[in-house]
Parts: sequence; structure tokens; C-alpha cells
Amino acid sequence: MIREEDEQAMLNLVNDMKTKLNSNIHKRHHSNQSLIYLFERLDEELSELKEEINKLVNTNNCMVSFPEDKDVWEYDYESEKLHILMECADIANFVMMIHANVSADRSRGEYTLIK
Repeated sequence: MIREEDEQAMLNLVNDMKTKLNSNIHKRHHSNQSLIYLFERLDEELSELKEEINKLVNTNNCMVSFPEDKDVWEYDYESEKLHILMECADIANFVMMIHANVSADRSRGEYTLIK
């Protein structure tokens, strides 16, 4: 049995995955995409996640000043965290797509797992 907090994290990720899939419903379905294409897209999404994490880490304690009539405010960590969550959902979706395509091929006997 998995920990309750891990199960909740999985449910949150699945909800974010659905949100991202719904926002891209107009695109070609993954069953019509090659594994190489899906893996390349996964690699691109991993790079985007790395960029978002670097922004968050490198702006630690960063202060941004506004015009004189405004106060100085801290970097918007919550917005950056949302970007990170959405990149994680993108990555999870591409992993799901690869898994689904290979599973479909395997059920047709096109691939075998070598142990």
C-alpha cells in the first residue's frame, strides 16, 4: 500500500495532466505519433522543466523594484511553482503517451519485453 500523501500527489498530478491534455485536444492524438517523436518531445519538456526550476532556484531571495510609487516586492514564487507543476504534467503526459503506444503495440504482438 502506498502512503496517503503519495496517493494525493498522484491524484494532483493526474488532474494537472488532464488539464494539459484538454488544453491540447486540438493536436494530433499520440497514437498517430512515432515513439521517436514522442521521446524528442519528452526531452524538450524536460529541458523546459529544468529552465523553470533554475528560475526558481536562481531567484532565491531576489527582489524586484517597481516604480517609486510602489513597494519593492519579492519574486513571484507561486507563479513559478505553477509553471513547474504544468511542466511536470507535460512530462507525465508524454511518458503516458509513450507507455500507451508501446502497450498498444505489445497487445498486438508487435513488441516483446526482454528480461
